[in-house]
Amino acid sequence: MDTEILLVDEVLAVGDAGFQKKCLEKMGDVAKVGKTVIFVSHSMPAIESLCPRIIWIDNGKIVKDGISRQIIAEYVNFSYTNYQKRKVGEYQNLGARRGTGEIQFTNFRLLNHQGAPTNTYYPGEQIWMEVDFEVFKDVDIAHFYYGLHDSISRVRITSWREPQPSQKYYNGQKGTFSVKIQNNLLNPRNLYFYLNIDGPNPALGCDVWDGAGTEFSILHKSETASNEIPLGEDFGLIKMPGIAEVKIKTL
Repeated sequence: MDTEILLVDEVLAVGDAGFQKKCLEKMGDVAKVGKTVIFVSHSMPAIESLCPRIIWIDNGKIVKDGISRQIIAEYVNFSYTNYQKRKVGEYQNLGARRGTGEIQFTNFRLLNHQGAPTNTYYPGEQIWMEVDFEVFKDVDIAHFYYGLHDSISRVRITSWREPQPSQKYYNGQKGTFSVKIQNNLLNPRNLYFYLNIDGPNPALGCDVWDGAGTEFSILHKSETASNEIPLGEDFGLIKMPGIAEVKIKTL
């Protein structure tokens, strides 16, 4: 490839694992010969594992420019603390967030078994995810959904959808969607929660949260081991079976 600069935009969001693996290999080949690779993505673990430097851009303006881990920490903290209500009844696609907005996720948090904030776990530990939500328009039918995805390949490892029938939700209600994965059987790697409230139009969803602030890591027991496993070399994402406790509570 005869180019000084390679621009890669959300390549991990499309194609199968084989296609993604080829793209990652090509990016590595270009970088090794001293050329520049600009990798555009909403996947924080993918960015951290592939890029030593990050430029955070919002509405066409540079917000931060610096070392990957530092910028990611600031971006995730900003995402958690600067939630803004989106339009209601009109589909919006904002990258990692999209939907028609009748019910919207607000504050997301990851906790350890004692309820303390964390985003790292070891195999066998409990993973506790909570996300608050708010209702902005009466909805007769809405189902909550979560999935666990590998951050690099974006392969879905497991998922759960609220069974029929759904409860009704009313304008002004608030609540919390909680998932506790007991004695997690996940192998060491970077993952993220995919969250969805499907609403009146399941094809669009009230709110879909596809990473960008919902990531976490499963670490090796050894402090010296790495959880950066090359795509295509490890097919053991999870040991089965596993048990998850799911709750949806309105106030």
